[in-house]
Amino acid sequence: MWKRDFQTGQEGFTLGAVLLFGTDQTIQQVVPHYKIDALVRVQDKFRYDDREYIQTNLIDAYEQLMAFVAKHLPDKFYLEGRQRISLRTTIFREVIANIITHREYSNALPTTIIIKQHVIETENANNPHGSGPISPDAFTPFPKNPTIAKFMMQLGWVEELGSGVLNVNKFWQAYGKAAKPQFIEGATFKTVLPVSDAFFTGNQDSNQDGNQDGNQDSNQDGNQDGKKEGIKIIFSSKALLEKLQELIYVSSEHSKKPLTDDVFLMKSNYTVEQLQKVKHLIEKRNEHWLPILKKCIIPRSRKEILEILHLTNQTKNFKTIIRPLVNIGLLSRTIPDSPTSGHQKYITSNNGKKIIHLLEDLIED
Repeated sequence: MWKRDFQTGQEGFTLGAVLLFGTDQTIQQVVPHYKIDALVRVQDKFRYDDREYIQTNLIDAYEQLMAFVAKHLPDKFYLEGRQRISLRTTIFREVIANIITHREYSNALPTTIIIKQHVIETENANNPHGSGPISPDAFTPFPKNPTIAKFMMQLGWVEELGSGVLNVNKFWQAYGKAAKPQFIEGATFKTVLPVSDAFFTGNQDSNQDGNQDGNQDSNQDGNQDGKKEGIKIIFSSKALLEKLQELIYVSSEHSKKPLTDDVFLMKSNYTVEQLQKVKHLIEKRNEHWLPILKKCIIPRSRKEILEILHLTNQTKNFKTIIRPLVNIGLLSRTIPDSPTSGHQKYITSNNGKKIIHLLEDLIED
């Protein structure tokens, strides 16, 4: 991350250090052409259904891309031995780490990840050490950016050099239910991940037979009372609820206590009385959490946040919408020592980033 030129005596941070730890402004000054473009073209094939335009440091870029993937791709049920694993996370942590770690950053070609109806494609500028399709059974991995690769390994985002091609090839057919993935090396490195016709409509694989019957029952008798109250809260699994309980805390007068089943209800039978207990939380807080946390990946002022929500910049809106997120640790102040500073902005905290994709699994009707 820090190097010395022994001929000139000059020393300083490397490009890898800037890309990993630099501010957005510094990165744009050093590498103005750097950007990652994530697109969904399932319905609108000429423009896009959704887009994430990323020009931040590689650590935040990785997390934003993982959240983008979690937003648009299903997470199918899968057992490896007796252990359930997330195929989506297992596959796309490798895909995303690969396009970040092995990109040729001196090339102005933007990195892209495009989700289409029948295929998911990634492409990044490359310093090739071969040409044509890569065979998972016979290829020699070559570190393009060894310093960045080592750092990613320390974070646990990649396992070892070459693991991306092997793991994606190992799990893709169980996930995409289509042809084998393709890895094509040239002036650009392309990853082509075919998906079946039912990929976006058939989330049925994620709950398998045993869970389908139980969920059908719980969405009938148990939810009828809830619909009368105008509230339906559904979690896809108990694990999801438990993860939220680990990460989110509700502020009380003198302490912070974890959320319980009385606050967030799982997909199961529940009564009108139970729904009444959470009605005020859902109406006053949750509807704004997701858009705020997603938009505040980039620091934003109080006025900017409320404009995103189409609300006026009033103290009441700040106290009831933004401040609670700060109190429970999902938003952080950019100037923590001066909460009332006129230059104060708010940025999604590490815990806030962790639960973005979990909140997207929360369905409110």
